[in-house]
Amino acid sequence: ENFGEVPGFIDYDATWQVGDRFSVLSSGLYDVWGTGQKITRIGVQRRRPGLSSCYLGIDRLDGPIDSTYLNFGLTYRTSEKWGLGFSNSYDLSEGYNIGQKATISRIGESLIFTLGASRNESKDNWGVSLSVEPVFMYDSVKKSDGILDLGRM
Repeated sequence: ENFGEVPGFIDYDATWQVGDRFSVLSSGLYDVWGTGQKITRIGVQRRRPGLSSCYLGIDRLDGPIDSTYLNFGLTYRTSEKWGLGFSNSYDLSEGYNIGQKATISRIGESLIFTLGASRNESKDNWGVSLSVEPVFMYDSVKKSDGILDLGRM
């Protein structure tokens, strides 16, 4: 109930498991007030649990920001203790590369250390990131996320 008014935001998140390793994904967020931002995302993901994950998708933005992006992401667990990641975004509307990010992760007994480097060509900017995550956060329910099981990107 919104006191007789139109809802402000509508969002959804859908996953169609086509097989054990292939998924079709879609999500959206819509601001229905006037010229609010509307975001629609659709993509496909191929997973090999515990080894690799690959994602290819398109984001469509309508509203104050009006653009279409092509996104690609790849993660690969090279061994019991190491994992690699790479992602790239390309602006289909303007015809230029937005940027890339590459990461390497060390998976220890109690902590996961991730070192990343990124390049944002649209802003002519480089970046470096470091994250430290405790492994206990990846309980049996959450193991399908992140580098431990290379879940959804």
